Amino acid sequence: MANKEEVARFCRTQLYKDIELALHNLLTKKRDAISPPHHRPLNTTTLPSVGRPTDMEFKICQRDHPDGEACADRVCFIPNASARKYMLGFMADPRQNRSLDGLEPVAYCLVRKYGSNIPSKDIEAFSSIVRMLFLDLRYADRQNWDPEVHGVLDWKHLPFETWVKEFMTEIHRVRWKRDMKEYL
Repeated sequence: MANKEEVARFCRTQLYKDIELALHNLLTKKRDAISPPHHRPLNTTTLPSVGRPTDMEFKICQRDHPDGEACADRVCFIPNASARKYMLGFMADPRQNRSLDGLEPVAYCLVRKYGSNIPSKDIEAFSSIVRMLFLDLRYADRQNWDPEVHGVLDWKHLPFETWVKEFMTEIHRVRWKRDMKEYL
């Protein structure tokens, strides 16, 4: 388990910024997915906070949102605000989740890719934070389940390789785009 100082250092890294942007991108893609031309029923999702199946459909609000505020007349989905709110909440209180041994090498490898910007003493702690974050995105409990993040990602029933590959691919895409901007 990482201590508060390690969490604070992690929040200032490029890795953290790339993970947050990757989460934002995934939320946007999954919510903005092209729907079939025919009318389809709403997705039925069980919300832990409600305790029963609930019909919900998310669409990205196209209105201007000053300072990330939602519209007064409805609850809006603002992908960047959802990703930032989730990441800040998680970093303020990293949750111990069930263990998934296959995730340790993935988290360690991701942190090592950013190794030139991360002090060697922090690599293990940062790997632990990344692993806990990945686990929380998949296995959120009733208190921490966020419909705008966990409900949209819907990774709970996907095979390990599928959801890890999806998130890692998006993180690598964010890094690649940032690197291309720097070099071009």
